[in-house]
Amino acid sequence: TQRVGIPPHRHLTEARVRRALRLLQDTDLPLAEVAEQSGLISTHNLTRHIRAAAGTAPGTLRENQRAGRVRE
Repeated sequence: TQRVGIPPHRHLTEARVRRALRLLQDTDLPLAEVAEQSGLISTHNLTRHIRAAAGTAPGTLRENQRAGRVRE
């Protein structure tokens, strides 16, 4: 069923990406650990989904956030 208006797999992926974005912002975890804790499994999947969501690689996104160049 599509009770939230999107397919279940997409809903789950979006939730995982949100979790990964929070981990990138709030922790110093290595990217492999961010991928694992968010359920994206690998750094390849993490990078692919973060690029799609934020327009940049996870490491670059983290650096920009730390430098104050990206705000949510």
